[in-house]
Order: sequence, then C-alpha cells, then structure tokens
Amino acid sequence: MSLGSRIEEKRKGKGLSQESLGTLVGVSAAFISQIETGKRNPSYGLLQKISVELDVPLEYLVGGDMQAFEDPNTKLIASMIRSLEAGQKKQLVDYIHFLTGTKRYFDLPFLETAVEHAQYLLRHYRINEPPIDPFQLATQIGVEIVESQNELEYEGALYKGGEKPIIVLSKGYKPRQKFTVALLLGHVVIPWHVKSTFYRERYKRSLEEENMFAIEAREFAGELLVPTGLLKRELKSINTGIEGFEWLAEERFGSSLVVIGQKYQQSHGKTSAFVTANGISINRKYEAGFPYPIVDHLQDGSLAFELMHNPPSSKQIKKGFVSCKAWVKNPPKSFKIYEETLFDPAFGFAVTFLQLK
Repeated sequence: MSLGSRIEEKRKGKGLSQESLGTLVGVSAAFISQIETGKRNPSYGLLQKISVELDVPLEYLVGGDMQAFEDPNTKLIASMIRSLEAGQKKQLVDYIHFLTGTKRYFDLPFLETAVEHAQYLLRHYRINEPPIDPFQLATQIGVEIVESQNELEYEGALYKGGEKPIIVLSKGYKPRQKFTVALLLGHVVIPWHVKSTFYRERYKRSLEEENMFAIEAREFAGELLVPTGLLKRELKSINTGIEGFEWLAEERFGSSLVVIGQKYQQSHGKTSAFVTANGISINRKYEAGFPYPIVDHLQDGSLAFELMHNPPSSKQIKKGFVSCKAWVKNPPKSFKIYEETLFDPAFGFAVTFLQLK
C-alpha cells in the first residue's frame, strides 16, 4: 500500500472528505487528492499535520507495510516473488544491491518503520541513558567517519559502495554534525534505502523535505538521538518550557534545543507549538495538531518581535501571556497565549514555545 493509499484509507475511516482534511491541515482538496493518487509528495511538515488529524503515527504513514504498488513492474515483481524459494529471494536481494551499487553491511531484522530500526539499535547496544553518541554508534556498527577540514557544499555525505560505509562530514557546529551523522546512519541501517550515495543538503529545511528516504532518515535520527521513551522520563524532572528544554538539550541529550522542542510538540500538539524566527520571518513551524494556524512573520505584540526588533547583547528569555493575534492567523475568538522566547546573539535567531493554558 502506498503513502497516498494509507492516507486515503485512514481519512475515510475517520469519515473525512478530502476537502475537510485539507481544511484541517491548511491545503486544498485538490492537493489532498494529488497526494492520495501519488501525483505529489507531501512535505515532512504537512505529513506531521495529516498524521495528527488522522490519529495515526507519522511513521505508519511514511513506512506503512512497505508494499508500494505504484507501477506495473512493481506489481509484477511482487507477484513473481511468490514463486521463489527462500534462497532465491536472498539472491534477488543481493542482485538489487548489485544493481544499485550498494552492499548489505548488516544482518539486521526487517522492521516496518525507520523509528523501529532506531529503537532496535538502542536495544541491541543496550543504550538506555542519554546522551546518545552517534559517532560511537557508527564505530560500533562499522561505519567510518571522515571530517573535512573545510566547509563543503553539503552537511554530510554517505557512500555505501565500498568495503564499509563512509560518512564525510563538513566542518561545522557539533550538535548539527551529530544530527547529520544520525541521519546518515539511518540511510545505512534502513534496509530498503538502496542507493550508493546519500547527502544531507546544506540549508535544506527538514519540514520542507518531500523525499521519502530523507523523511524516513530524519525520523530515524530524531528517535536515535532523543528516544521518545527516554524523553518522556526526563520531562518528568523539569518544568516544561524553554529553560527546561534547553537544560535537557545541553545537559542530558547533547542535542539542539530545537530537536527537544519538536519532539515535545509531536506528543503535545493540541496545546503547544514550537517555532523559530530569523529576523521577522518564521522559518520553522512545529504546529501539527495545534488548533490554530500560526502566522508566517513575527507580529508586533509578541515577545519574539520585541527581542528581534531590539536584539539584546547577551542571551535572554522573555515569558508571558500575549494576545492571540500576535501568533494566530484570523483567530475565531480573542484569547491569550502563553509565550516563551529565547534569543541568543551567538546564533542570531529566536526560539519560541507557545502554550494554550
């Protein structure tokens, strides 16, 4: 079953029309139709919203049962496989690796989703305490990492055709390198990612990614670096908010604040949103499940606007209730939103956590 078919099946199961689902996630009925018929791929951000409205895990929509019958050859191959014996099926898998110039480096179990593959590695190597070090994990599974002394055109590249997989990293910010390594490890571990070379493009926003391999690798990396079970346990020991997220990012998981905020929002979408802004433009919005559409540019009246309009010389956090009009497009009623915004001049952008209280 293809991605579009899974969305259509769950949409109908919820009793939603294409128009009503489109309204809930902010696109047209025609766009939903194109997704369901396989004519368009939804972005990662849109997939998040769809998964919330359909009450299904994002990894199910992306991975499903991996039986994507999109063309006649795929259908023919799937039918012909039924007549093969176990040894012949293995030969066919080996031949696919030959055709794609790749190798099967690990004899890992076949699991349904990218998230499950990340969880398997954590269990297999008995990793149950943060921080998770993807560099160490790469060494354990036999992946070589080479760091360039210069900034490259890409964040990192994975080459899978040699005796062992090789990751080449661009020189840069360590937490970002960690996420790049984790993401590229996903392309190594997920067995149906049979391409000889994968890249993490520089300046490519994850929320805008439409390539299914890239979306799966991102899901793998997020679960590997900030496992859902460990995060839920750690959240019990902090006050929910920017300062707590920052502490978890720096002291526990060794990740970026944005990753912690995004993971929290995935499971608390009906009451929270998480955004980042560069200047007055909001460049990342984690709002899946949030009942109101978030604005595209910072508005006068928000604490983020105050911080970006007159940036402080040192890191600063502002907190307080603000008018819904500062953050919500065409709000149906007047209400207050609790906002926490951090600005750090070392990075030059604002990070905002919004809550409905």
